[in-house]
Amino acid sequence: MRRLLVLVVLALTAACAPQRPPTPGTSASVAGARQPLVIYSPHGDEVLKPFKERFAAAHPEIEVTTIDMGAQGVLDRLRAEQANPGADLWWGAPHTMFAQAADLGLLEPYQPTWSAQLDAAKRDPQHRWYGQYVTPVVAVYNSTAIQPDAAPRDWDDLLAEKWKGKILLRDPKDSGTMRTFIAAMILRQPSVDAGYAWLRKLDANTVAYPASPALLFRQLQAQEGVLTPWNLRDYYIQRRDHGYQLGLVLPASGSPLILDGIALVKGGRHLAAAKVFYEFVTAPEQLAWAAERFYCLPARGDVDPARLPADMPKTLRELKLDWARIRAEGDAWQTHWSEQIKGKGGA
Repeated sequence: MRRLLVLVVLALTAACAPQRPPTPGTSASVAGARQPLVIYSPHGDEVLKPFKERFAAAHPEIEVTTIDMGAQGVLDRLRAEQANPGADLWWGAPHTMFAQAADLGLLEPYQPTWSAQLDAAKRDPQHRWYGQYVTPVVAVYNSTAIQPDAAPRDWDDLLAEKWKGKILLRDPKDSGTMRTFIAAMILRQPSVDAGYAWLRKLDANTVAYPASPALLFRQLQAQEGVLTPWNLRDYYIQRRDHGYQLGLVLPASGSPLILDGIALVKGGRHLAAAKVFYEFVTAPEQLAWAAERFYCLPARGDVDPARLPADMPKTLRELKLDWARIRAEGDAWQTHWSEQIKGKGGA
């Protein structure tokens, strides 16, 4: 009887003791809860939701949470959370922002299995970020309000008097696309001051600064503005998924080509799961699927060209940019634009 009492006490003690979580990679971890993975991304629900479903089918052991925010918002949040990161993976933004994050010590080095398939110029030398997609910036217009022969042909045409009060600009505060566009327009001019003067003229023609891509296209469809510089991928997606009446201009002087990146977050709590997702979304099969479904042009050169959408432009003139200078001076340009140009009506 005494022995039975001792066994009961021991059993109760064990049941009430705090339970340690299983070590990742052990059989207990596999048999227990799914591995969590947190991703910060500006790709939007149109891309994130289908990719999550596709990944879940291949890797049911990993539970993905995506937090959708603008590219600048991701960088700002990673900086604020550096001591206690809330994300494991950063998926999507111009490579200049990834380079800035790498310089700030926010990214975890990782050399993917396909590293040799990417031009070295399209990745970080220390493997802290890699380019995944190439995204051209073009001019998009409401095709009900503007006929093709009346659409602008080049960037300077946006300054014409006939577009006064008709241009929409996605607010660059959180937008990597628009931050690149502003930098590109400055670099097209003979000096930074001349670039600022160009942007003041653009501001004079701008009717609104939408805070998100979704709002940008809703306003464009409602003809609250009829013309905007934006990325080629969203032009196709918004037209296909929402039936928006949109036209496209490939500027004669060239399009800035944004190298869109991916990286692990330094100090992320679920880096093993993050590496699985990283390899999955950058594999040739997924890149080809992303091109077919979302018009994402792959940065690596081993994706079958036949898998690219037939209605994509076959040739694109690139507006060459000094990316090192954008990294060094871009923040100052954005600050000047925000404080001295935006909303001033060209003054």
